Amino acid sequence: GIAPAEAAWPTSKVVNSTTLNGEPSCVGLGNGAAICAALGAKGTVIASRFNGTAWSAWKSLAGEASSAPSCADDGAGKVVCASRSTDGQLQYAVYDPAGNLWSTTLKVTSALFSGPSCAQLSAGNVFCAARSSTGGLVGSIYNGVSWSAFRTVTGSVLSRPACASDGTGGVMCVVINPANGLSAVRYAAGRWGTCTSIGGQAGSDEVRCNTVEGSAAYKIFCFATGTNNVLFLKTYSGTAWAPAGFNWFSLGAQTSYGASCGALGGGQMACGLVATLDNALYTTTWNGVAWSTWAKLGGTGRGTPSCTGLGNGKVACAFPGVNNKMNYAVGP
Repeated sequence: GIAPAEAAWPTSKVVNSTTLNGEPSCVGLGNGAAICAALGAKGTVIASRFNGTAWSAWKSLAGEASSAPSCADDGAGKVVCASRSTDGQLQYAVYDPAGNLWSTTLKVTSALFSGPSCAQLSAGNVFCAARSSTGGLVGSIYNGVSWSAFRTVTGSVLSRPACASDGTGGVMCVVINPANGLSAVRYAAGRWGTCTSIGGQAGSDEVRCNTVEGSAAYKIFCFATGTNNVLFLKTYSGTAWAPAGFNWFSLGAQTSYGASCGALGGGQMACGLVATLDNALYTTTWNGVAWSTWAKLGGTGRGTPSCTGLGNGKVACAFPGVNNKMNYAVGP
């Protein structure tokens, strides 16, 4: 259902003049802060920290990348950001919020076709998965020191995976399959489960999954854009997907990209998308029972926003503008 619109967000703002070459990936640090990383115009990953009021100057991390980064909180006080290097390897750096320091960028021998998608597996462990050079799905665990051997799901996928922690020691990854539908596969206890169709027909490769924190009924929300550019949702309870079978829930809004959510706490989420109608940022809130009406925040963007909870009852959503500068909004 659609609930009444909740507290208004401020209009979106532009973050300094640095040019991005893709969508940012943001992780909340608590106390109103966040760290965002993106592929810069010169082909290196760049990062900026939000302190609740302002953004730091963009810092360039060493190493050339050929994909946007994917960043994940490791649950032990660090943030891992991984991307695909120009020679097809997994490339990563670790951020320490306490010292506001980045590690040296390193590579892990692999053969990736897509950029990775990373999520916390358990405290101190981050799992990253990507489409492999042979067309399947491959993943590895970073334990804070080293990466595990890459494990593969046989078969063929057409997109970068969208991975999210299920909060019970596993990571669920959703991909577009050769029939242009969506399939899901869970990684837990050192191995992949069975890749299963969850229906739908993807209209773009902008599939996104987010962990729902503090909810007994929902563990993961996954969003995909249909062939009619309408945004659809599938939910994972920890044991089953809903709605069952081929169908997904329609969220009404139209986008050529995808949507992303950040946790407000207590099972509530705030989500954003860039609309097809006017390329502006729109947001909606899940209160644990129903969705609010979509509210226009403005700006002129492209791509899927990266939304993350700030630990203070608010969410930050960042996205590239049409001028390739990062736009953002904080609310509700």
